[in-house]
Amino acid sequence: MINRNDLNSIGISKNNNHNDNKPDGINTVAYIVKKIAIIIGIVGVFFAIVVINNQTYSIPVLIASITSAIFVYALGEIIQLLEDIKNK
Repeated sequence: MINRNDLNSIGISKNNNHNDNKPDGINTVAYIVKKIAIIIGIVGVFFAIVVINNQTYSIPVLIASITSAIFVYALGEIIQLLEDIKNK
């Protein structure tokens, strides 16, 4: 019977998941939430630049988008930390 060391020596392991671009050990939900946070930040800054002619709206939109992006990214980090704690 072939043991685990034999399989590892020829490059075969039980958990070979090569179907996505995320790094190993990253929770999928946390990864998606972090990407959404980055998109929120980029779209919010772009929208604030577009409405810069009306300065009464551009500053609050910029502040709100950056703040919400930070909090959504922090939520993704919390999810990842909880996953890391669970796996230990």
